[in-house]
Amino acid sequence: MPKKSTAIRYQKRNRTSLNHKKNPFINVSSKAVHAYFHKTAEKFAGNFKGRNPYSPHSLRAAFRTFLSDHKVDPLYIEFWMGHKLPE
Repeated sequence: MPKKSTAIRYQKRNRTSLNHKKNPFINVSSKAVHAYFHKTAEKFAGNFKGRNPYSPHSLRAAFRTFLSDHKVDPLYIEFWMGHKLPE
């Protein structure tokens, strides 16, 4: 059975038209997102080995490290990372 692709929705900005309320979002497949990040990595990192330095996972990990290095409260970090918060 093929793996089901999860679509990502992002808001489309249209500066020329104020009629963006009809359908302000467009669907983007996860495959398209990974292809974009792979193309970006090839452009800036050249031939890389191992994990793509510009993959969504790598950027997410870098964001968490940046927050930790700047002494952000761990509860906020957990919230921003989308983790379940303790009650």
